[in-house]
Amino acid sequence: MQENQEKNEALSLDNVNFLWNDVAAVNDENCQFIICKTMLQLPKEKGDIASVDETEVKDILGEFTQGELSGKLILAIAYTDEAGEKEEINLAVPFIVDYQGDMSRGSVLEENYAVAQKANNRYILLETVTSVPKKNIPTRSLAKIGHFERKNRIVLPEDWPDMEQIIGANIVYDQAQFRAENDQAILDMTGHIGIIYAQNAQAGEKIVYYQTEEPFSIALEQALLEAEVGYYSLNAQLINEREIALQSFNHLYGETLAAEEEKEEKKELSQQEETAETPDPAEEPQAVQEEADNDAPQTQEEEKEPTPSTATPKRVNRRESLGRHMHSLDRGVKTSHIVRNIEFNK
Repeated sequence: MQENQEKNEALSLDNVNFLWNDVAAVNDENCQFIICKTMLQLPKEKGDIASVDETEVKDILGEFTQGELSGKLILAIAYTDEAGEKEEINLAVPFIVDYQGDMSRGSVLEENYAVAQKANNRYILLETVTSVPKKNIPTRSLAKIGHFERKNRIVLPEDWPDMEQIIGANIVYDQAQFRAENDQAILDMTGHIGIIYAQNAQAGEKIVYYQTEEPFSIALEQALLEAEVGYYSLNAQLINEREIALQSFNHLYGETLAAEEEKEEKKELSQQEETAETPDPAEEPQAVQEEADNDAPQTQEEEKEPTPSTATPKRVNRRESLGRHMHSLDRGVKTSHIVRNIEFNK
């Protein structure tokens, strides 16, 4: 990371003006996707745009701090000017998002998607998706007791744009609910599915984030006191421009009634052993009793639980456009070539 940062600092970046730069983060416990939508203005010395030819992500720099991930995308955009000459602009697009979960030195920012389009002869719409797979395995208090596979067929509603390409997918599971049906223990859950895709459109914004919910039930071999579900593999395949096949492989975590009873038995046995090992004060010699009394305040002080330290307050994010989703995408330049009309928080 340090070597790449020094290399990119040596790059000659063009003085590009940003008309707006919107950032969104969508995530689950295994991965976070960072979505950037940027309207940029060409430097004065660059020729007017006839067509955008290619977009290349040179590097992605990121830094984890408490509760946040900040960085920049280093890109090169090649285009043809109105005189027919080949031009290129090099730029760095900054981002900052909340980052929930354990930090990991092993987490690496990966490019998923990048596209640039001509808005008019001086403006370019740039859209990128970057992913941050979380290398740290989530810490759970419940034991892994099984696994299962789920297959879903997702059909877009009529008012959603057609799909051209799937960029990413995620799942977040609700807390489990239990019920009994004919002496059979049943677990009820809801999976919140998110699909990031590129819409099939000749002009305008490409990146769309679609969310849906899928309730499901699992028949359990034995009753559980608590349960959680987390996926360890997730695959999304485009069937056609309106349908997606989603396959997930999931772990089931839980605590059985037998495990709870065993835990209580161990706790009771431990308490009985401590009681048996504690001598009766009446049977101790007087000298020993006095010495124990003298030491008692010191022992009590040593065993006193330390006062928990006050957690560092989380810095308030100063940018209105940052958060879990971009809430408003209706600002900025509107031309016949580009209309900002997609809202993430639907």
